[in-house]
Amino acid sequence: MDLREGCATAGPRHPWEVSRAHFFRDRLVAQAVLFPGMRVLDMGAGDGYFASVLLPVLRPDGAVLCYDANYQADALEKLRTQAAPELSFTNQRPENGFDLVLLLDVLEHVADDRDLLAGVVRDLIRPGGALLASVPTCPEFFTQHDRMLGHHRRYRPARLQELLRECALTVVAQGGLFHSLLALRGWEKLAELVRGIHSQPSPESAPSVADTAVAHWQGGTLLTQAVLKGLALDRAVGLMCAHVGLRLPGLSAWAIARKA
Repeated sequence: MDLREGCATAGPRHPWEVSRAHFFRDRLVAQAVLFPGMRVLDMGAGDGYFASVLLPVLRPDGAVLCYDANYQADALEKLRTQAAPELSFTNQRPENGFDLVLLLDVLEHVADDRDLLAGVVRDLIRPGGALLASVPTCPEFFTQHDRMLGHHRRYRPARLQELLRECALTVVAQGGLFHSLLALRGWEKLAELVRGIHSQPSPESAPSVADTAVAHWQGGTLLTQAVLKGLALDRAVGLMCAHVGLRLPGLSAWAIARKA
């Protein structure tokens, strides 16, 4: 969850976030880049939910450092108090190399994504280490939702892979996620255009609190389980298609890459 969204609610976890976390955990395990004893850095970690999902795989002796330059002192105190022993939080840029670095929905938040990624590869990933990155797709679907979250851009999947290669990383796995939700975002964009709204990047005008659907999930148990099952089917269909060489477009693009 984006820090802006985390400020908006203390309610139940959105099924989208749960589904996303389990998908990426499983992909990391499948590619043998997540295993016990690893040191993991989660950049732009929000409230540390995804990091906590990784802990059962990392134990014993593994740990995750959650880093976000925007963590405030009171938020850090709360996160540290509630976190498992293997989780730590900081707003100071780490210095040591990590076995795995996570950049989940981070690159779209910075003006110079290549500069950020190059610095991560150079300074924060040990030789032979890995990186997992995800970004929102379809630049033509840039909406008020993106502006609210302070996005500079949306990506085409090929651009994410190109960016990773430009920064001396070797892509070992890639794909899309939330294929069925892409149509919903398309309808959202169409609705904006009908109302005469032509959303453009304006990160400096993003609110400090983002009142999004992820921040305000109010579904009960039955609805939550139904959405989770629907998203699980979405993931399964996407992976099945990829297995036979058919790559479905998704609302997100992701890639796992290694440093030489």
